[in-house]
Amino acid sequence: MGTYTVELAQNSKQVKTRLETLLAEAGFHTAVSFDLQSARMGDTTCTCPYHGISNCTCQYEVLLVDDPKRYPGDTRTITIHGRDDITWVSLPAFPFTPQTAKPDTFGKKLRRILLKSASIVEA
Repeated sequence: MGTYTVELAQNSKQVKTRLETLLAEAGFHTAVSFDLQSARMGDTTCTCPYHGISNCTCQYEVLLVDDPKRYPGDTRTITIHGRDDITWVSLPAFPFTPQTAKPDTFGKKLRRILLKSASIVEA
């Protein structure tokens, strides 16, 4: 199975807020490990015509998601990539090895939450 992606008709800030709420309600912990807007502030080579001003709506964030009680030692990555009022949220496939060749209940729960966030946004 490849990367699981949903497209949402909302800006990335709204999507991230809703997704973090849904994840917290399901008992997951999240932490932002990368934020494009913060990272590129010192980048003078950015080709975005609105770089450095409020008109720039480009965003790319990486969320680390875990639940140490139910899935100890297992952290997943969710990426949020948006521009204007469209956002793509992706959950990369979990790499299976002989040690992890068991049903991926963690990934299934995260995919359900992504679908729930999409249905709420699109409704």
